[in-house]
Amino acid sequence: MERRAVRRYGSVAVIGLSILLLLLFQTLGRTQVNSRTLAPQEQHLEAMAVYNDGEYIRAHDMFLTLAQQGNVDAKAMLGVIYFHGHGVDADRVKSAIWFYQAARAGRAPAQLLVGKLFLSGEGVAADRDEAAFWLTLARDRGEGEVAENAQAALQTVLPTLSADVRESIQRRVKFWRPDVSDQETLGS
Repeated sequence: MERRAVRRYGSVAVIGLSILLLLLFQTLGRTQVNSRTLAPQEQHLEAMAVYNDGEYIRAHDMFLTLAQQGNVDAKAMLGVIYFHGHGVDADRVKSAIWFYQAARAGRAPAQLLVGKLFLSGEGVAADRDEAAFWLTLARDRGEGEVAENAQAALQTVLPTLSADVRESIQRRVKFWRPDVSDQETLGS
């Protein structure tokens, strides 16, 4: 019974958090120009505008191109696209892969989503230890709603873990560094 409640809560939370992530990226603004002559930030903004206009297939292709160039925020948006099935078949595994790449690069909203995915077992094997690790990163490195949501989820997970596991997670968090190999950020 408890497992079903965790899955239901995790699923609803993941959907809500992916919407939060989408809204975060929507606040970056809109542009309508030729993407071949744009800087990476402008290309991302154009892809967001296309996505916001409901042209999901075109937006997917634009984000995929940016993600293949290392754009971390495009990887997170691909996670949203695959999670909701916007312009593609919904695929929790592909969604988890894209969110995981953004989380490893240090994006706190993506870390929160990865933690929720490990908690619910959507797209990945359920793993409470790994969920606690990613949720702790999101809490410690995130701001506002991201940190608050991570803390709330941790309050349900941490009491179920042994003291040794909690200590191990704290060590991993202490020494964790974003994977910056082959990535391009919006500020680049």
